[in-house]
Amino acid sequence: DVLKLWKNFIKWSKGNIDILVNNAGYAKPIDFENLSNDEWDKTLGVNLKAAFILSKSAIKIMSKKKSGRIINISSGGWQYGGGRKTVHYSVSKAALEALTIATSKIGAKDKVLVNAIRPGATKTDFHKKMGRTNLSKRTNLVLLKRMARPDEISNTVTFLCGEKSSFITNSIIDIRGGE
Repeated sequence: DVLKLWKNFIKWSKGNIDILVNNAGYAKPIDFENLSNDEWDKTLGVNLKAAFILSKSAIKIMSKKKSGRIINISSGGWQYGGGRKTVHYSVSKAALEALTIATSKIGAKDKVLVNAIRPGATKTDFHKKMGRTNLSKRTNLVLLKRMARPDEISNTVTFLCGEKSSFITNSIIDIRGGE
């Protein structure tokens, strides 16, 4: 699916890409003891492998132009090792940050800047999909005592895509309200 999406995009854009934002996030909450290999593979496929495939393809094009931006959306949750139901999600997002660091070194010589954003608790439907209904305990871990608004994350993405961030690469930016 990712390669089909990429091919359609390249055809539409006439082979040009300036910015890639890898914003996939998938996790089905499953106790570690019951986590199947298939669910592990699916989670890492969506959260990591897709970013690898797209980044590899984008860097080829961006390197020829000597410019480009890749922004990966990680998660602050992995730093806590995840809960017993989200080990696979945490591992995938930690690996996405490692991919960010590695690809930033590859892209740097051709002015392809690669960074990641590490959001904390953000007010999105993702929590409902994860089966979380009472988020007050989670929100209390945040120094600002609230969840981030989606625009507070997207504003940072926009900043990283612009000229004012021309000397930022190989960075993981926390947007977690002090969590």
